[in-house]
Amino acid sequence: MRHSIGIPDDLNNELTIIAKLEEMPKSKLI
Repeated sequence: MRHSIGIPDDLNNELTIIAKLEEMPKSKLI
């Protein structure tokens, strides 16, 4: 999915990954 907000794809992917990590329980990150 491309968003015409002017965000580079690599940065957009990083934000998506961070958002998904925050949705996960913190215990799974430890």
